[in-house]
Amino acid sequence: MQTETITAPQQQAWEKIVNAVCVDAIDLGTVKTPWGNKPQVKLMFESDQQDQYGEQRVLVRSFHKHTHEMSALSIAVKSWTGRNLGDEEAIGALDLSTLIGQQARLKPQPTVTKNGGSFDKIAEILPPGTVEVQPWKYHRDEE
Repeated sequence: MQTETITAPQQQAWEKIVNAVCVDAIDLGTVKTPWGNKPQVKLMFESDQQDQYGEQRVLVRSFHKHTHEMSALSIAVKSWTGRNLGDEEAIGALDLSTLIGQQARLKPQPTVTKNGGSFDKIAEILPPGTVEVQPWKYHRDEE
C-alpha cells in the first residue's frame, strides 16, 4: 500500500488568527453538493492581511443554510456574534445580511485541493478583537 503526504506551500500557511470584517452574505439557493441538493449560503470576509499583490485578502466560507443548533452555520454565527439562528428563524426574523459589516476574527486553515493547488479555508469564526478592519477590496458583482 502506497501512501502520499500532501503539504501546503509554506508561504500559504497563515497559522494564526486574523482580524476581518464580513463584507457579504450571499444566499446561493439550492446547490448540488456531494450530499445532494442543499440550500447554501456564502459568507465573505476582508481581512487585515495582505495577499501577494499587496491588497486585503478576501476569505470565504460556504455553509449549508440550516439553522438547527448543531449546523455549522448556526455554530459559527453563535460563536461569532452570540446570535441564535434557530430562534430568529422561528419568529420569521432570519436575515443573514445583517452580518455584513460585523467585525470578526478568523482562524484560516491551509487546505490543498485535489489538483495540487492550495487555499486558506476559514476553520473558525471568532468574536472580534480590538482591531477594526475597514472593507476596501470586495464589491459584489451584480447580475
